[in-house]
Amino acid sequence: MDNLNSGLIRPFGTVFTALHALLDGLVILLALHLAVLISGRQMEAGVFSLAAAWAFLLLSAYGNMAGLYASWRTHSFTSVI
Repeated sequence: MDNLNSGLIRPFGTVFTALHALLDGLVILLALHLAVLISGRQMEAGVFSLAAAWAFLLLSAYGNMAGLYASWRTHSFTSVI
């Protein structure tokens, strides 16, 4: 019964946070790939990987500082708007 009081999703909060960060990384890879395709330039695999890694690290660092991956349940709806 204790699990019903804590909610069904709360025990998996860290999993959802990790999935959110992984999805952000995949979006970065897709955006970088599309930018290379649209520009018509060739990019070496090492340079592509380095650019993607830096972009992901910067987003993760800034996202953690800005509270991007914080639980949405910690703030009231009115304080967010």
